[in-house]
Amino acid sequence: MAITSFSQLDPTKQYTYADYLTWEIEERLEIIKGWVMRMSAPSISHQKILRHLVRDFEHFFADKYPCEYFFVPTEE
Repeated sequence: MAITSFSQLDPTKQYTYADYLTWEIEERLEIIKGWVMRMSAPSISHQKILRHLVRDFEHFFADKYPCEYFFVPTEE
């Protein structure tokens, strides 16, 4: 039986990346030390800190180093 929902997973069981690859769940999940968790959206404070860091990085790296940065997740 295909795993298509987070509710089908056993919260007391540790999983592997190989397990994860067999799931057909569209919800964003992650496995940390074998424990599966829902990925949450970043908080407002996280977003504010990120905005300030990006501004500082852009100022520091301007005309010094050819580089780019991306926010995750990304897709080609």
